[in-house]
Amino acid sequence: MGFVRLALLLLSSPAFAAQVLKPQMVVDGVLAHSFQAVDIRLNAQDAYVGMEKALGVYDFKVTGKAGYEYKEAEAVSPFSNLVDRTLNAEMGLAKSTAVGADLQFGYQHQSLSSILNPVVTYAGQLDKVTLDTAFVQWRQHFWSNSFGVSDRLDVAVARAKLRESDLNKQEATEELVLTAVRAFWDAYVAQTQLSDAITARQQYKNLIGVVQKRGRFGLDKGGEYAQVMADYTDADGKVKLAAFTYLDKLKALEVLMQTSFAEDVEFEAG
Repeated sequence: MGFVRLALLLLSSPAFAAQVLKPQMVVDGVLAHSFQAVDIRLNAQDAYVGMEKALGVYDFKVTGKAGYEYKEAEAVSPFSNLVDRTLNAEMGLAKSTAVGADLQFGYQHQSLSSILNPVVTYAGQLDKVTLDTAFVQWRQHFWSNSFGVSDRLDVAVARAKLRESDLNKQEATEELVLTAVRAFWDAYVAQTQLSDAITARQQYKNLIGVVQKRGRFGLDKGGEYAQVMADYTDADGKVKLAAFTYLDKLKALEVLMQTSFAEDVEFEAG
């Protein structure tokens, strides 16, 4: 692909339309698609995850549990009911506080429905029994996390890391923008130098024709043709070196932007 670009550039065909590239386009492309930009965003997310974990200690925790049991006597016994149906349901809400206390609110429901044994049934015996219980529990830390010191310290550290991460993200983004702008200007200067080198070589090529015409008329100076040919060879070498440098800078720009230029590039410096 690089040789195709170089050939098109050297031919300088007027019908060939180059892709226009501006500094802001390079910056936008690098910030949107480059591996460096993705790495910056991922590094910043680590601090946010750490902050969420530290604050997660104070989240509300909801628990629930339910069970149903059906028991039927296989043989009639004077000491058991014929059928017992038991329902248990439990729900709780827990919350840790900044002072190192764990609060828990709970509710329990238990019910028993039975088919009584007629052999041992007595007056006033109930075939349905229900028990509802509510409770509040307070647990206070007094040792490693005395009055929530450890939890609050974790949150403070996470906030500090988050602020540091934001600063690092901003600095890294600014450095990436500068890298993108430098890559644009490096490629632009390399293209300009290549164009100048091609122009200089063409001038030496034209000068060769002039010297040859003088030689046919016997007007050439001694060694003039050899000097012009040496200058032309030197100019041709500079074109090849400038072409290699330009393609290298253009490839670096493609890698940074994570894109591929389908045609040659026309840099618009602004």
